[in-house]
Amino acid sequence: QGTVERFESLWNPNLNPSPGMDGASGTHSGPHTPRSLRPITPTSHSGVNSPVPFESPVAQVSPRDPPPGLARNRSDKFDEKGARPRRYSEAPFKMESAPNQLLEALRFFELPLPEKQKPAFCWGNQAAAQLKLLASYIVSVARDVRKVCLAEPRCVHVRAPCYILGDLHGNYLDLIAFEKALWRIGVALSPANFLFLGDYVDRGSNSLELIVYLLAQKALCPEKIVLLRGNHEMRTQNSYSAYNPCFRASCVNLFGDEMGIEVWECINKAFDTFPLAAVVDNSIFCVHGGIPSAELLGDAVSPTATVGLKNLVNNINKIPQDLPQPDPSFPGGNALAWDLMWNDPAPSEKECVDEVGNDGFGPNKNRGTAHVFNADALESFLRVFGLSHLVRAHEMRKTGFQVQQHNQMATIFSSSGYCGATNEACCILACEGKKRFIRLEH
Repeated sequence: QGTVERFESLWNPNLNPSPGMDGASGTHSGPHTPRSLRPITPTSHSGVNSPVPFESPVAQVSPRDPPPGLARNRSDKFDEKGARPRRYSEAPFKMESAPNQLLEALRFFELPLPEKQKPAFCWGNQAAAQLKLLASYIVSVARDVRKVCLAEPRCVHVRAPCYILGDLHGNYLDLIAFEKALWRIGVALSPANFLFLGDYVDRGSNSLELIVYLLAQKALCPEKIVLLRGNHEMRTQNSYSAYNPCFRASCVNLFGDEMGIEVWECINKAFDTFPLAAVVDNSIFCVHGGIPSAELLGDAVSPTATVGLKNLVNNINKIPQDLPQPDPSFPGGNALAWDLMWNDPAPSEKECVDEVGNDGFGPNKNRGTAHVFNADALESFLRVFGLSHLVRAHEMRKTGFQVQQHNQMATIFSSSGYCGATNEACCILACEGKKRFIRLEH
């Protein structure tokens, strides 16, 4: 109940703080995770109550280059001694920040309120002014995350321990189940990093809430969370009405036409800047779709594996930081980005024998775009670049995961009951050189 009262006062700046609160400072609202520790009302930089949210403190990204090495996250900042400043570690505890305000709003969204006829995982009946304020927070945080991602390389280096999650597709209930199981004490306090492989929106009932949660966590902990781009993080996909609902429709249904389109477009501008690949501990190559065809890598192929890995990363990092239209059939598209987002493993050696070339790649007839690759192509890719495994998403699996292609590739799917199916949700924990599969139990 404390969360409800504070959230409603957050949305209505004309309400007074609840009794027992010291001004407008944050306090706890119940025995929940740390994301329930939020302020009562949004405050401006001057400390005066205002319905207009301010930009997140992590938006100030300096252009300084990181120390030499393998594709470190460009949002990492170092002082003269090579140490990270404390600004990022303190950001999650700035109660008045826009990301924290959004996380408290999502807590309200989760709670059932029978006395107000509001079921769980529903916004209820909200006034236009309240929805406008919520939209302004989302736009603010999406802009901040865009700035952070523009400072990241297209291929990010991630250190273990690391949780790797696949397609979520608007399944907010599963995301919260993962939260309670894996980072219940909060992302900032978790010893692990978190790598999401894309496809956050479309087909699920809570695409907007799910991506808002991830954007808020990314804004608070940019060094601990990596959000890769999937094939649904593009306008032509997430506005396709047959997805029922598509992401665009989810925004319009909550905020109306004008404000909904503004929120949808602003989040898509953040999508335009998401990285396209990650390497965990210089060993595990992670993408949404699959490995790119050899012809797109050019001079990345090297007889020395370690040099080859650096060349691979450098080639991926040549992809534009801001890529509104990755489809290579359109002006400004990028074939390498398209392969990373769309490629699939060949269904089986027998089925693909007549469809792949000598390099192990062939046309992806199932999707009508990009390529498929066989086990030989994957084995060659991993050997040349000194990698051990490929972890990807992009395809639903009944058990939530599948190990394929001579045990060198794992497909992860993190949304259960996908489109009415009976599949499970799964993630991977990469730790101490091992990969553990973790399935949700409902």
